Amino acid sequence: APLADARANRNQARLAFKKGRQLFKSGDFAAASVQLEKAYKLSPHPALLRYLGQTYYKWNKPEKALQYFKR
Repeated sequence: APLADARANRNQARLAFKKGRQLFKSGDFAAASVQLEKAYKLSPHPALLRYLGQTYYKWNKPEKALQYFKR
């Protein structure tokens, strides 16, 4: 069932990403970073790196933001 596992991970990642974006939009960058990190661990899509970088930048953590922008 590796294919089913991969599909489940993508679905969980999508939900975490949506939550993370909502939290980002509401200004809760700490909670947004947790959700976006979770999404990236489940499904390491390159676009998530940009969102993580933006989240840490807005959260005033420029060094952490750069780590994601450079990946």
